[in-house]
Amino acid sequence: MIKLIDKELAILEEIKLKWINKIGNTPLDEEKVRAGVEWLYNASGLETPTVLFAKSPKQAIKMANDVCHTTDKHYSFAAYGGIYDYSWLAFYDFFDTVRAEFDNHSYLKYKEFIEAGVFHTIQLATHCIVVGHPTKINITKGFRLHNELPAPALVWPDGTAQYFVNDLHIPAKYIESPETLTVEAIQRESNQEVRRIMIERFGVSKYLIAIQAKLLDVDIKRAARALIEDDKKCKWLVCSDGSTRRTYHLFVGKERVNTCKEAHELLCRFSEDLVKVEG
Repeated sequence: MIKLIDKELAILEEIKLKWINKIGNTPLDEEKVRAGVEWLYNASGLETPTVLFAKSPKQAIKMANDVCHTTDKHYSFAAYGGIYDYSWLAFYDFFDTVRAEFDNHSYLKYKEFIEAGVFHTIQLATHCIVVGHPTKINITKGFRLHNELPAPALVWPDGTAQYFVNDLHIPAKYIESPETLTVEAIQRESNQEVRRIMIERFGVSKYLIAIQAKLLDVDIKRAARALIEDDKKCKWLVCSDGSTRRTYHLFVGKERVNTCKEAHELLCRFSEDLVKVEG
């Protein structure tokens, strides 16, 4: 097994941070992008396409619909030709930096294209639609797209916002227009986490009442609390704060709990028996 020496490990860390810091901080160089698109298409045996620039993924999809004379069709962003390439480009960037011997002409051409500020592309036969970097991007230490709702994780130059919770995309309409949510729309959602957020935006109490949720348990621990099960077998612990008089709806999920005490201990990760109530 070949092991990296300390100098190489330091270079590896530098390159990792270099590529991470490019995200959301790389201006779009339209001239270099056009040259890169021409090279990429020609190298693939295709004619040079018309290059269009969009200020957000949403605008890019609209442009694709206009070009293809379609209506509200979803066009996928290319797996190669954007932000998804950062991982393998960084990998080869390390070897290029430490002067490993490999034929890197095509790599350097492609790297120059991506470093010109390409974030997404929709690659069509006659057109290539390019999206530059967002103006704002929020990433966790684990490199997941995330922001506390209702704040967006991504904001694009045209003002379009995108919402993510631990890399899970939440449709903007659920955040920006919660008044349009319906019980039926919530019930149709198959992703449990997205559904939880939809219920919270709709109003947990309002939703549980509307579906006639099942009451599993009620007890009093300084204040009354209840364990309720919704129509998808997900449980909610409804409790209150005596000092603020606020009511909280805590999502328990499909865990095997049947009492308020079990639900509370699951969420808190300690036994209620260890808590001494004074006064």
